[in-house]
Amino acid sequence: MELVSAPRAGKAEELDVEERISSEIEVATPEQLALELVAFVRGQFPEDKETTARLYRVKNVFWASKGLTEMLSLPSEIRLKVEKAEMLAERKLEEDHIAREKMQVEKERQLLPSLVNECVGWARSLDLRRVTKSDIGAFLAERNIELSTLSAGLLYAKANLSLKQR
Repeated sequence: MELVSAPRAGKAEELDVEERISSEIEVATPEQLALELVAFVRGQFPEDKETTARLYRVKNVFWASKGLTEMLSLPSEIRLKVEKAEMLAERKLEEDHIAREKMQVEKERQLLPSLVNECVGWARSLDLRRVTKSDIGAFLAERNIELSTLSAGLLYAKANLSLKQR
């Protein structure tokens, strides 16, 4: 079997790529590029809640789709624009993540009073005078309920307070 190397781009092709980079990237603001990068990440990982972490894994693919493959060889103003766009995209993804977490905690907070009563009843049926965090985990697992760490901690504290007041 004979190995054949791919033909290298000629000088004219390299200039076309540089011109494309110049026209497409130079006219875009870092804010516009950040929005495109966020949309790209969300498109690649639509169900993923940790999109900020995924940004670092797919950003090179995004930039390659824009014709930027060798970052170190780019002009400094383009590199700076790329850095700004990545920082803005990261900030946007983090803000979205925090907003989703706040909404989740608010939903859980509304469920908490009934969960506390149910957990206290469960603990009493097992003759427990207090519950541990592992007990809370078992209680939630039996009911196939997922809570944030904050809400699970509140459930733990409130259930123990109720058990103490017998």
